[in-house]
Amino acid sequence: MATEKDTEKTENQIVESESATPVGSGTRRRILKGAALTPVLLSLSSRPVLGAECTISGFMSGNVSDHGHDDCACGFTPGAWKTPDRGDGNWNHTPFDPGTCANSKGKGKGQCNSYNSDGTPFFGPSTFSGSDPHYAGKTLMQVLWLQGNQDPHQFGAHIVAALLNSYAIPGYGMSPADVQAIYANVDANGGAAAGYYMGNNGKILTVEQVVAFIQSTLCAYQ
Repeated sequence: MATEKDTEKTENQIVESESATPVGSGTRRRILKGAALTPVLLSLSSRPVLGAECTISGFMSGNVSDHGHDDCACGFTPGAWKTPDRGDGNWNHTPFDPGTCANSKGKGKGQCNSYNSDGTPFFGPSTFSGSDPHYAGKTLMQVLWLQGNQDPHQFGAHIVAALLNSYAIPGYGMSPADVQAIYANVDANGGAAAGYYMGNNGKILTVEQVVAFIQSTLCAYQ
């Protein structure tokens, strides 16, 4: 099972491997309805997650004997979604706004590492319902940038990535409603720090196991 340190290392490697597309630090990413998919997104959508379960119920059952039934497109990591100014996860293919950049890391590099609070809120009618204090008052993008104990087990970052993938990646294994239901389940059962996911069959997944499931739907972990 991936640790927080391993996850952060892997995502940093993914971010470094992506090509950079700098933008001005004050530029707001606007929603482009009906925009054509980028080559990167088309590539992702054509890559099935072979041998992995696309739903959390399938992950809990551990039944991967029928791979042809469960094949689905893999998605971007949290590390990719939090660096849209480098040409990674494209927020234009979601109904959400990352917000404006508060500052950039490195003069002239064009990479934003801090975002203002004018993006789509983490808690809202089109995102997530709950009360976990780790994410209260923060935007989706700000949750992606939380570090260490600010986001226990990186649950917030991974659930945000899953939600964005559910909109942006054709054939991704989970719908927006599926992702929202996973978050609501964990939030109702203790939240990110010490909570769990309760399946319909009574089986339980720890938050770490929920994160491991989401990681299994991401291209970087295939």
